[in-house]
Amino acid sequence: MPGPNGTDADAKEIAYRRIRLLTGPRSMIESNPNAAQRGGAKSDGFIYQMDARVLGEGKTVIDSRGVYFLSTDREEEAWILRTALRSASKSEPQVGSELGARTGTSMAITTEATGQGVMNHKPIIQSDGYISQVEVALLPWLLIKNDVQTEHGFYTWRSGEDRIMLRKDIVEKIADQGWKISTQVAEGRPPQITYYDAKGNMIRSEMSDGSVWEPTTLQELMRIWESKGLPTK
Repeated sequence: MPGPNGTDADAKEIAYRRIRLLTGPRSMIESNPNAAQRGGAKSDGFIYQMDARVLGEGKTVIDSRGVYFLSTDREEEAWILRTALRSASKSEPQVGSELGARTGTSMAITTEATGQGVMNHKPIIQSDGYISQVEVALLPWLLIKNDVQTEHGFYTWRSGEDRIMLRKDIVEKIADQGWKISTQVAEGRPPQITYYDAKGNMIRSEMSDGSVWEPTTLQELMRIWESKGLPTK
């Protein structure tokens, strides 16, 4: 959250995330790389991984790791999302998980959380406008590459909402300086605005509550968080 002076030292740190993109077999999304693949025969595709930490109230820390796979023909996807909420008042973390898999238009998702048990979901994909979790992560670059300045609509699974929802993205070119994409993740919610340079590199993302995501390096992130006494382990 930016401070009145606009400096890193003056800002309130809320969260960080690390994103990695690679190609490889579906088994790479498993905790055990030698584990058997789940459902479906296709093994090669695109993999998106995001590790994140969010600071909550009262020294609460929420850690998450999501690993997502999409086959090269887009017919299969799978993902594993795990979260852990740690607080000073509880000795054991509250944990949750989401395991999803899709083949064609058939999708099955299992969610589990401390104190809530196991829930199974089988959402129905009714439109050709559905995109996978990997494509959601890559969507800004795909839209910029295609250079189509208009409003786009897609259906995608929303973790936490436990259902497939419509999202809208409005792509605008800012003269020769770069791009602006306004994203509304669900109907009735304020959009987040993200700016990119002419090559598609992210500059900043502005959320509706005034907070801002900005790109940085691992070394700079560690320097800022350690200087403010924030948890990095």
